[in-house]
Amino acid sequence: MSLLMKKLSSFIVLGVSCCLVFPGLLCAREIAVMPYLVETTSAAAAENIDFEYASLLGVAAVVEKGLSFYSMEQLKRDFKATGINPRAVLTEDDMQLLARRRMLRYIAAGTIYKTSKGYIAKTVLYDGVSNRIIAKSSVSGSTLFDTAQKDIRELFLYTNNSQSSAGETAQVESVLLLDLSYNMNRERATLVDSLKSHYESLFRSYPGSRLHCVLFNTRIKPSVKTFTTSGSLNVFLDSLNFNAGNNDDSISSALGSVIGDIILKKGSSRYLLMPINSNLKKSSLLVRFGNRAASKKIMVFPMLGARMDSTNTAAFRSLGERTGGAAHSLLYHQVFFDKEAKDFHLFMRSGRLYYSERPYPEWNRQFRSSEVKQKLDVPADVTPYALEKYYRDGLSRVVIKSEPLEVNFNSVCSDVFNKFNSTLGRRGYKQIIARVMFSSLKGSVWAGINDQQTLVQLQKMQRAGTFSPIGVRLQVDSSSVYGYSLNPGAYVFSIPSDSVPETLRVDLSELLSDPRRYSEKGFLDPPLWFINVKVERIEVQKGAGDVRS
Repeated sequence: MSLLMKKLSSFIVLGVSCCLVFPGLLCAREIAVMPYLVETTSAAAAENIDFEYASLLGVAAVVEKGLSFYSMEQLKRDFKATGINPRAVLTEDDMQLLARRRMLRYIAAGTIYKTSKGYIAKTVLYDGVSNRIIAKSSVSGSTLFDTAQKDIRELFLYTNNSQSSAGETAQVESVLLLDLSYNMNRERATLVDSLKSHYESLFRSYPGSRLHCVLFNTRIKPSVKTFTTSGSLNVFLDSLNFNAGNNDDSISSALGSVIGDIILKKGSSRYLLMPINSNLKKSSLLVRFGNRAASKKIMVFPMLGARMDSTNTAAFRSLGERTGGAAHSLLYHQVFFDKEAKDFHLFMRSGRLYYSERPYPEWNRQFRSSEVKQKLDVPADVTPYALEKYYRDGLSRVVIKSEPLEVNFNSVCSDVFNKFNSTLGRRGYKQIIARVMFSSLKGSVWAGINDQQTLVQLQKMQRAGTFSPIGVRLQVDSSSVYGYSLNPGAYVFSIPSDSVPETLRVDLSELLSDPRRYSEKGFLDPPLWFINVKVERIEVQKGAGDVRS
């Protein structure tokens, strides 16, 4: 062997050895995705699918697995330089050569089949550290989006992954175990509005979170429905029917569904919200459920309505404490007017009746029993739903008019969220540290920034003064003029411009003109879209922000 060949051989061996010893230094967590071989009778389809599917798989690897996406344009140049032809025979030696040349951690390659029902993708994953193929997948889907999502998850099923990109990992998983009995009918409107607000806070504060909803009454069989956006959840909540009763069997079945049917992601933080107004005859059923929930590290927050008896109230309080959560008895409020047009306020919680002669506008959030008078001689059968009849029939004070009964679901939902946040050692919403104005050729929009890394990235874009693709996700935002906003915790910058799939590109004006569509359907959960924008302005917040922003 010549001296030159010996040196070259030593260099290659040394390079591989260094890659094995110091993978973080020489083998970056970068993935190259070869254009796919396409099996179809349509030549046009072949041209569209090969790079498009490869790009989708690369985007999924970035967002879901925390990898970097090797530029598709650079990959094409590498093919010319090395003589590799992915449309011909692609050997393991070819993949090894490319991985060493560019210090790539992973290379994915495969074939995609267009069928009458959608697509079938078969992929292999080459690892640049171990110099071998470490995974194979075979998945099918009705769309390219669906197929790519399944493909990337199967490829990395048994592979250790770094932290995923912002906004994708389900950091928080919530369970809504909801009583759909007649007993909840009077609370329906307030309950639905409060749940919408609560989960809007969850999805905004913890991008990528999931909500698993289990409904129960004697007419329905418990099943799990999962949501990753508040838009689809809101439609679902508006459609609920409180149209049956409840008993031990229906409640027990729902508790079992929570434990047996919901698959929670490893490492996620978990809590369960349970609005209920139906009693159990055997409250001991809650003991086993509490033990199993605690073993799964699920904090349970029962929300107890007015029909709950003292035995069930005590059992649910114990359930909350056992799991690290807390039970909340709902507070009911109603305003009455006497014959002199003077108003007085009645409150009821856990069978106790209070009244106040003075206005109490903050009753929902700041009710203090020490500030009102308690009426002790209340018949046992009096509930918040019969307060007006009780006063009309049994008291000397004549009631001329009353306002609708109110219940503090909103306050309880807020307390639960704050309790959960404090348990995680978090402050709830990440504070908006700056605002950015994105502009396209057809419009502009202000968006929030809530971390320093994103701020630095956007400042670089502002200095460059050019249009660049940014991955964004829409979120329901009741405080926004449009009802939707760009999620400040879910920007994606790490996709090379030449590698952004055409099917994921959308103009900013189009995104904002139909936000419901783009927040509910698309690629990944929540859907990810790329807007080609320029950073016009950045306003960094100093101290307390302007309340108008």
